[in-house]
Amino acid sequence: EQALRRMESPPFHSLLDIQDSILRQQQGRQSSASDELASSPSSLPHILTAHDDVLAELDQTRSHLRKARQEAAHLREALDTAEKRLVKQRQAAPRAEIPQMTAATETETETGQG
Repeated sequence: EQALRRMESPPFHSLLDIQDSILRQQQGRQSSASDELASSPSSLPHILTAHDDVLAELDQTRSHLRKARQEAAHLREALDTAEKRLVKQRQAAPRAEIPQMTAATETETETGQG
């Protein structure tokens, strides 16, 4: 708002004056930011160290994710193997050996009586 007010004030007679004023303000901001960074050189190593820490944490997270994916694949294989074994056992077992749940055994199981 202050910049707009200054632009509307009498010293600004042309668009070029307005553009020059804006450029001077931007250059002033840039030089003050550069001065601030130069005045505190310890901030740059701190930023770089923090950046390195984040990258190391990202690598560690990727490693954990890779291990979790491998473990999930092994668990899927074990589950598939167990399911195949169960199917083979059911196919191989005579019908009489497969226990059939009746209403009485379901009730006993639910109540814990046997």
